[in-house]
Amino acid sequence: MPPAITSTPTAPGTRGGGWLWLALFFLIGVLLPAWLIDQLIDQFEAEQHRILELGDKTRARTLMGRLDRHLDRASLISEGLETFRRRLLRKLAGRPLTSERVGLLTRDFFRTFPASTRVYWFDHDGKVIQPAGLPPVPERTAWQALFRSLTDPDRLTSMEDRLAQNMVRATMGEMVDLPYLREALHRPTPLLFKGEESMMAGFRFAVGSQGKGRRAGLLVVLPVGRASFGWELKRAVKRLTTTDERVGGYWQSLQSGYGDGVAEAAGLLNPSLMHGLFQQLENGQGFCYHGGFTFLARFWSQDPDMVLVAAVRQTSGTSRVAERILVLVRWANRGGVVVVAGLLAAMGLGFLAPEVRLATRFRLGTAILTGFPLLVLTIWGLDFLMKSSQHHERETEQRLEGLLLSAEQAVASGIPQAEERLRKMERRREWADVQNPADLIARFRRFEAMGLLEQTIARNGKPILYSAQQTRIGGMSGDVAVKYLLGKVLEAAKFEIPDLEKISSPALDALIQGQDVLDLLPNGRLRVNQFGGEARFMYSLLSRTATGAPDTLLMLSFNFQRFCAYFFRAWVKRLPRGTGFFLRSSSLAGIRREPRHRRLRELLDLVENNPEPVTMSLTGRGRTYLARGRPLAGLGTVGVAVLPFDEFGGAYAHSLRLLALFGGMALLLALFLAELLEFLLLAPVLGLSRAMGELERGNYDVVARGVAPDELGTLAEGFNRLVEGLRQKSRMLPFLNRDLVAQAHAAPARRTERRQVAVTFSGLRAFCQLEERVSPEEAMSLRNEFLSRCEVSARAWGGSIDKFLGDAAMAVFSEVPGKAPPEERAVRAALALDSQMRSWTARREAEGRPAVRHGTGIAFGPVIAGHIGSLRKRLDATVIGDTVNLAARLEKEAGRPGQASILAAATVFHRPLARVRLVPTAITSVRGRAGAVTVFGVEAADV
Repeated sequence: MPPAITSTPTAPGTRGGGWLWLALFFLIGVLLPAWLIDQLIDQFEAEQHRILELGDKTRARTLMGRLDRHLDRASLISEGLETFRRRLLRKLAGRPLTSERVGLLTRDFFRTFPASTRVYWFDHDGKVIQPAGLPPVPERTAWQALFRSLTDPDRLTSMEDRLAQNMVRATMGEMVDLPYLREALHRPTPLLFKGEESMMAGFRFAVGSQGKGRRAGLLVVLPVGRASFGWELKRAVKRLTTTDERVGGYWQSLQSGYGDGVAEAAGLLNPSLMHGLFQQLENGQGFCYHGGFTFLARFWSQDPDMVLVAAVRQTSGTSRVAERILVLVRWANRGGVVVVAGLLAAMGLGFLAPEVRLATRFRLGTAILTGFPLLVLTIWGLDFLMKSSQHHERETEQRLEGLLLSAEQAVASGIPQAEERLRKMERRREWADVQNPADLIARFRRFEAMGLLEQTIARNGKPILYSAQQTRIGGMSGDVAVKYLLGKVLEAAKFEIPDLEKISSPALDALIQGQDVLDLLPNGRLRVNQFGGEARFMYSLLSRTATGAPDTLLMLSFNFQRFCAYFFRAWVKRLPRGTGFFLRSSSLAGIRREPRHRRLRELLDLVENNPEPVTMSLTGRGRTYLARGRPLAGLGTVGVAVLPFDEFGGAYAHSLRLLALFGGMALLLALFLAELLEFLLLAPVLGLSRAMGELERGNYDVVARGVAPDELGTLAEGFNRLVEGLRQKSRMLPFLNRDLVAQAHAAPARRTERRQVAVTFSGLRAFCQLEERVSPEEAMSLRNEFLSRCEVSARAWGGSIDKFLGDAAMAVFSEVPGKAPPEERAVRAALALDSQMRSWTARREAEGRPAVRHGTGIAFGPVIAGHIGSLRKRLDATVIGDTVNLAARLEKEAGRPGQASILAAATVFHRPLARVRLVPTAITSVRGRAGAVTVFGVEAADV
């Protein structure tokens, strides 16, 4: 006999190419995608950091603008006066302005402003009001004339005009004129008052209940030169310093500064730190980062000796949720790689052998083959979209900057337009026949919208003609100033003017001393000049005769801000729909196109005090906008351009739709290819698997369908032949003993054995006579029903039918762990059958059909169990022995007249049985058995 062959399954990692395939799967399916995801996270993190950094810089610029405003004395005074004006209106509540009320209001005023401030109150007629309980107002009449010249110059008398001009000249100098002082009613105006650095400010307000025309006024002169050094900075530091925002200033000349680090030892901005920021600023680095703060340093526009510092805490952790999510995703990605590597190593070493269905493995492989290209496409698409979004933002910022440049260009291009129009007038000699000032004004009326102030024509040998407007230049009235300038120009140009008045002005003499007057005049061009702090466009045209003698001199003066406003308005009208543009001039004569949106007004305030461009995003009317503002170069005006900004619109939206289209098509194609491969390769195998499952559940009608004449088709045909053989054998199962079938695997190993069992025989009584009275079909039906009842009752109590013998059934009850003894179960089964037979017989008799009687014999003892017959032809599993014979003999006696329907040998009752009554019988011997035997009739105790 050959030796048995044993085999041990080989672990996957010990196969030749196992480790190689696992390594390739790890590199291509795990490591490379994880690296791509990590790269994408790096890009997202860099973009998020850039956005947060830009936000911190914008906050620093905003804080710097607020610091600049808090340091600007004019802004501080305006803020204080506005607060006082609101308080004043609440206290007056429409009542008239009396001397007593003015006294109370003046005392309230000095609670906010220095006691050295000069305060002048005026009623609705422009008369000075003497505050009750305070010293008399000095120079009362002169101030009254000045106030009326500032508020109502058309009703001013010549005496009041001279008085106002003399007072201005005496107290404020020749370089200050009335138009300049009119600015004080709108914003604080710096001046020298009696040689002391001061600021004049004021406002008008409604009084009484007589109607709208009654307006009183207030003028104040604040001696700002008396303020302590650095008080504005200390005040700004106190007001603006918070936990997340710090401000300070550093004086270069003093090598010292002031910030929260000076006021408090634990503060951030101390002189040493600000000195370092100053050195960084000298190296061209305005922004610095230190200690979780973003610092912005720049020179103060009003005092280059001072360096302003604004510091904002970098975006807090609660606002950096996106960064934390990116960190979690990054570590989850890397942790996933480590976990997968560990699992693959365990699989390679044989420690892990997951049971994965074939369909799952196939789909996993398909997902890897198709998922990797999709992952690459997705990562590339996200990277492209992120860059597209950045490009879209930069493109919008460039468009905004283009609008700001276009606004500057609108004024720049307006200068040659105005020059060309003036040259056309010169070529047509439209002013050659001008005879009087009114005619002169009419000829140039078309230029008034551009801010034309003065027109002057001097012709050789004729009187000078100039417009009737009375402006002031250098502290002089317009006609006197023009005559002075004309005298110098005409003298230098060798004009002969019979009535030329010789006027002297020390201020203008100092201005033009040492210069050629003709070089100061822009011949045939517009040039910007400063007069008394006011910018003007000057235009002059000097013509000569053929011999070179002077002929005509034309001089025009334009208000610079009104000139700019004229071209700004024309340019704004040409802006496309959906584009916002807002302007704020530093002069009242300039353009003021203010927005209604609060954030835009804040942006205008910010860029008004900040030379750097500032960009911010804002929302309104359900849309997102991008705004950019900066001072317009050389125009004394700040501009803010606004454009709709859809972060996911434009090229980004087109790219997103295109990528979504290609991604969807690629995904559908991958799914289609996966289904196709599954249909061609996996479907036949899965079909065989499903057919095998049906076969295991006892369905022998299942058929495996082959799809192609290949190996899978051959396998399906073989499976079908196997099923056909099993189908034929299954038809014989009803004719076999189920216990024999269950024990068939042990037949060759052990054929016989001794065991203790209980055997029952149950049969019908007088069945031959009954068969003669009924049809053969009914007789067969009666027999089968009885035998079925025998089988049911036996199996209910753990027995098995050994064989059917005509109209009798033999049942065997063996020892079963956990159950009652076999003899007890045999008795219980016999009683159950007896009960069923009684019910059945009663039902048949009630129906008028013949009664059916039976008998059961029970014996307990040793038997020989085994297989009897031929291994080639037929083999039966049964039990034989004296116990079987005894039970068969008792069955023949049971149920006869005078005998119980159940007879059992005394060996069955070697232990008492509950609810069982034994009836003694006269039977002491049975046929074919030597020796006496004790037999009992068995009945249920409750019957």
